[in-house]
Amino acid sequence: MRNKQGIRKSVVLIVAVALLITGCFAGKRASGVKFSGWMNKDEYKLLSKGASNQALYTYAKPNMNFASYTKIIVDPVVVYNPAKESDPQDVQKSANNFYVILVNTLKKDYEMALEPGPHTLRLRVAVTNVSAGSGVGQTITSILPPGVVAGLVTDWITGKPAFSGEASVEAKIIDASTGELLGAGVDRRIADKSIATAMDTWDAVTKVEQIWAKMLAYRMCKARGAKNCLLPEELGK
Repeated sequence: MRNKQGIRKSVVLIVAVALLITGCFAGKRASGVKFSGWMNKDEYKLLSKGASNQALYTYAKPNMNFASYTKIIVDPVVVYNPAKESDPQDVQKSANNFYVILVNTLKKDYEMALEPGPHTLRLRVAVTNVSAGSGVGQTITSILPPGVVAGLVTDWITGKPAFSGEASVEAKIIDASTGELLGAGVDRRIADKSIATAMDTWDAVTKVEQIWAKMLAYRMCKARGAKNCLLPEELGK
């Protein structure tokens, strides 16, 4: 019955992001998303519904001088509650890819930092509920050393689907010195009929991660008050 009804497995990625991509567009904006529990309750309460070219839910600290931040720490991406049926090494590679995408994107606008300090942001991203039936409390974290960025992984081990039909993401940006929450977002992308098959692969996860990276970079550009911010075409879909 589940297969006949096309019930989708889910992926929740907790983040924010930006990298120019090639290839087909991987998914369109969903109408809603379920919070994963990765953020705390007080952080979720701050979120409000985003505009059509934003994440589904967003938060930005009012009257913040975002342009004063010139450095950023990108924490290793966390995969929270990975699917039992997914090969742990594939899940690990996906987390590492997301880390690479984030660093390569954000280093265009920020100095990459390793330690908290003045004028420094900290980006935290997590992937959760990779598939229905995943075990509670399991976590896999990117193993790339901070400041070291390798190329994207393309040789997946199992070739099994990472998810079917949908992917969600959560992310937050804090002041690296004080820990104060400066911004957050939760978003979800779903497949349409034309790309339903493509959305079943680990490679598709990478493409969705790249879309979210674009979204984050654009939003951070706008928050800085820059005049050269280009809206990624995927965000309108």
